[in-house]
Amino acid sequence: MLPKIRKKLEAYIRVLKLLKTPSRDEVITAIKISGGGILLAGLIGYAVKVIFKLFM
Repeated sequence: MLPKIRKKLEAYIRVLKLLKTPSRDEVITAIKISGGGILLAGLIGYAVKVIFKLFM
């Protein structure tokens, strides 16, 4: 049991060592894409609400 856990932890540590902090440009791009997706979902929801109000 213990060797399995140790092996798994070593794999996690190996992956964490490969990771790097994203650059400022990468973070800004991710924020823009996420914000655009949220805005699009909100607009679609609002359009559906307006359409249902018109026909009810």
